[in-house]
Formats: sequence, structure tokens, C-alpha cells
Amino acid sequence: MVATSIVVSASATDFSNLVSVAGGSLFVTNTTTLGGQLIVGQNGAGTLALSSGSIFVNQLLVTNNTATATNSFFNFNGGTLTTSNALGQIASKILLYKDNGLTINSGSTWNMLGGSNQIIGTVAPTDPSSSGQSR
Repeated sequence: MVATSIVVSASATDFSNLVSVAGGSLFVTNTTTLGGQLIVGQNGAGTLALSSGSIFVNQLLVTNNTATATNSFFNFNGGTLTTSNALGQIASKILLYKDNGLTINSGSTWNMLGGSNQIIGTVAPTDPSSSGQSR
């Protein structure tokens, strides 16, 4: 499948929406730096699952996670993820709280071809053991 953008759970009333790649290929790309976005759980709860096959995306955003709610999930159980964007642009941004929202298993390959790729993990401020620092 080829698309210029995909949003999983665009509305706050959306929940349990899933995009699953289990063989084959998903291309989310555009010729401009503003296109090619795959947004998981933009306002509601959504999951991206890659178990085999491949995903090529200019910009992967898994960022709808807060100290009180985990709404964006990425289960990377196999296959190949390729993120690529222009110099100085975000190719991937995955925001985690309390280690929720991201699963990466062996047998998975992530090709980071351009742009910045960020996995940001933070202990929730409501956690008594929290020092408020990223880890």
C-alpha cells in the first residue's frame, strides 16, 4: 500500500484502532518534507503493529502518551522499519511514559536513513520514585 499520510485514531473518541503489517509493504511517503506522516494515536488510542514485511515512512509519530494515559502503541515484533526524512527534519519520534507504548523484539530491523530519530522515555511525574528526569 502507498499513502501520503496515515493517521491512526485521529479523533479523541477513537480507540482500539489498529494498523497491522504482517507481510507485504506499507509506504507512507511524499516528495515534500511535510508529507509522509504516519501518526499513531493522534488524539485517540491507536496501535501500529509490524510483525513481518516492511514499513517505509518519512515521519513516524507515536507521541500521544502522557503521565496519565498511554494512547499511542508501536508493537515492532519483526520485519523492517525504514524511517527517512530531510536533514534537520524529524524522521521518527516516539514518546514513552513508564516504558509503555513501544515493544521491539529480536528479528526486527530499523533502518534510520535520514532526519532525526528520537525515542524519549520519561518517568511519570506522579510516580513517587520520579526524579523528573528522562532516562
